[in-house]
Amino acid sequence: MLYFFYGQDEWGMKRELRKIEEGFRNDELGDLNIVRLDGATLSAGSLSTEMMTVGFLSPKKLIIIENLLANKRTEQVEQILDLLKFDNPACDVVVIETAKLDKRTVAFKTLQKIAQSREFLPPDQFKLVQRINEMTATHGSTITKPAAVLLAAAVPNDSLRLEQEIIKLATYRSESEINESDIQEMVTSEVNSDVFLFIESLARRRLEKSLRALIKLIQSGQNENYILTMVVWQYRQLLIVRDLLDRKEATASKSGINPYVFGKVLSIAENYSLTQLRDIYLYLEEIDFQMKTGRQEPKLALELLAAGLCA
Repeated sequence: MLYFFYGQDEWGMKRELRKIEEGFRNDELGDLNIVRLDGATLSAGSLSTEMMTVGFLSPKKLIIIENLLANKRTEQVEQILDLLKFDNPACDVVVIETAKLDKRTVAFKTLQKIAQSREFLPPDQFKLVQRINEMTATHGSTITKPAAVLLAAAVPNDSLRLEQEIIKLATYRSESEINESDIQEMVTSEVNSDVFLFIESLARRRLEKSLRALIKLIQSGQNENYILTMVVWQYRQLLIVRDLLDRKEATASKSGINPYVFGKVLSIAENYSLTQLRDIYLYLEEIDFQMKTGRQEPKLALELLAAGLCA
């Protein structure tokens, strides 16, 4: 059997590969019948030798070839593809491509034709939140829904980094649920400082400074959906603190916010009434809806948001 896996969702791809590997792994032999080859430097001769070598105490083995299409030796790639065209009862082969591919090439089209092919696309926001819950459970922890949404926005297109972040969070919160504050402090703290500057400028109704801060965020590589998610999250904190201020109970412990962050949030919350913050929060939800449904171009939506809040 020949499989061809490709795409930018490395975690999804490797999860599927692990399922195949389980059929070739056992407690006594371990991974002895799983062979991994670097496709970028692989020769047809080396592959032929591996395909003809029988498995150790097993009628079959698994050969995994990574990044074959990165191999610059066209003649070798053609010969390798010729070898893969014929079903070999002694082995299954999985060709994995994680780099961005030119789907117009002969090699790509050949692999699609002769193999069981599957493209692994990055999950959308909803599926990514589901994946975060699954990853978190795998590593022995749980995560709140708002925290999962925030983490999905913070790491939208890098599933391997996402898993590393979850491992770190699960280790930190081994006895309790991962929450939004954990994401802010352990995953998004660097970008969050820039988002806070954007929000602070909005709160003080300084449009020019707000737009400069927004441009800096976008130029740093942060996508607009992530920026808006962080803005919504920060305004939720402002709502909490403003409500505590009105009840004369504004302390870091009461708010559940990190003491250092609490001081910064408090200085902004003092510029708003609770009613104003509630209206802004509803406005942010409408902007979020327009961006996610494609009714408003994301960058323009954020610029209009800045203009609206600074008016």
